[in-house]
Amino acid sequence: MTKLITSIFMCLAAIAASAQPKADIEVSYTAHHPNLRNGKDDLTSQYILLANADESKFFSPMTEYVDSLNSTPEGKAKLNEMTSNAFLGGKLDDIPRSDGSYYVVKSADKYTCYDNSGLEKKIRV
Repeated sequence: MTKLITSIFMCLAAIAASAQPKADIEVSYTAHHPNLRNGKDDLTSQYILLANADESKFFSPMTEYVDSLNSTPEGKAKLNEMTSNAFLGGKLDDIPRSDGSYYVVKSADKYTCYDNSGLEKKIRV
């Protein structure tokens, strides 16, 4: 079930991304939040807002990259290889990880939010 939802999410995200006209403005956000695992280190997440007069898109580029890799068998193999190489090289920070929990696309008459709930992605329109 999770694979089906992920596949649907990736298809919709790809359609939304390709259908969006050129952005008039791009705003980059850096969010710092505490690491809940150890309570000491801050985690940093990058977000981007692309917008024009008709549409906007708010997303995490790293999450979009990881979701894109997970959308195909070839991408999953590449992600597994990168993860393995980083792990074996002792560079755990180099493992690509989703760092955003949502992806929002808004047009004049429609608002769509893709959100993580537990281990499954949910689509809210």
